[in-house]
Amino acid sequence: MDNQALSYRCIAFGTLGVMMSDSAGGRRKLATPLAGLRVLEFSHTVMGPTAGLIFAELGADVIKVEPAPKGDHTRGLGGFAAGFFAAFSRNKRSLAVEWKHPAGQAGIHRL
Repeated sequence: MDNQALSYRCIAFGTLGVMMSDSAGGRRKLATPLAGLRVLEFSHTVMGPTAGLIFAELGADVIKVEPAPKGDHTRGLGGFAAGFFAAFSRNKRSLAVEWKHPAGQAGIHRL
């Protein structure tokens, strides 16, 4: 390959890293700088899940901790918000915990 600069465009996101396609038709995987980092996400609605999604896309092991027994209330949104939970929870693991119960608190501390 010559010394010409290649232009890149994003073609896919995922827990294995961001795949890029260069102008020469090749593909390469970008680094996942947060690989090995565990993030516990105790959020809902927009900002928290967005932050967790970014951590997950950068390689972190994100565990979405939801209140038991029903889980995150955004799971049941309808209408224009029906896909919200799936879109913002991708590449994350999920766990429902009774936060007020000592056993639930102990489980969270073990994570």
